[in-house]
Amino acid sequence: AERVAAADWSDTETVTLTLGASGFVPAELTLRRDRPTRLVVVNASGSDHELVAPEFFRDVAVERLSGPDGVTRAAWVSRVGLPAGQTREIWLIAARFGAYRFECGRLGHAALGERGLISVEP
Repeated sequence: AERVAAADWSDTETVTLTLGASGFVPAELTLRRDRPTRLVVVNASGSDHELVAPEFFRDVAVERLSGPDGVTRAAWVSRVGLPAGQTREIWLIAARFGAYRFECGRLGHAALGERGLISVEP
């Protein structure tokens, strides 16, 4: 909560992750530690998906989650639902260095290549 309150949210870095027919693009993301970031997750496919990254979400401070249904203020999230054709924004600060795996939480989707890696660097 302290990181979120102290951050300058008018100066965010925007990183976009798109889920299409061939999985997440890009499959590898790089975020900067302690940098306010707007992670835009776009479901460009015709089916529902779910972004699951438990270790990553545990190690970030979330300012808000927004989408077509409005804005949710949340200290943390565990997964992000991605209905077909919709976009979600996760406003966050990565608090720790490291490499974090992410994948689609729908049954069998990760095995089809819907997975990737988020690296948090200085």
